[in-house]
Amino acid sequence: MQISSSYNSYDYYSSKPSFDKTNQSDSTQKDEKNLSENKDDKEKNGEQTQMVNGVELSQKEVAQVRELQSIDRNVKAHEAAHQAAGGGLAGAASFTYTRGPDNQMYATAGEVPISMQKGNTPEETIANARQIAAAAM
Repeated sequence: MQISSSYNSYDYYSSKPSFDKTNQSDSTQKDEKNLSENKDDKEKNGEQTQMVNGVELSQKEVAQVRELQSIDRNVKAHEAAHQAAGGGLAGAASFTYTRGPDNQMYATAGEVPISMQKGNTPEETIANARQIAAAAM
């Protein structure tokens, strides 16, 4: 039996601007074209820009990057806590990533699979169940 402990910090920020969810196989040529078009648009509009991770971003985009960095840290810490509490019953964490305006990938959701193992005695089975309950919290 496998139980999955899932955490999606992204849902808590749904009232904020949405970010494009993409997978890592996106074409870098397309991304570079979009970045250069965005730069031209910013210059035409006279917006103040700032360099972040080697990319020129508007103040709004810088705020989005900072928010994504915060979400990334929170998601990874949360899943690490599940792994620590699950001990040998917990599997490797997996993450869902969102590409930010700086073309970097940020974890916005994650989950840790937890296996329910039957013990050799009823007491071991109960101990495993308690460990799973602790890992799910």
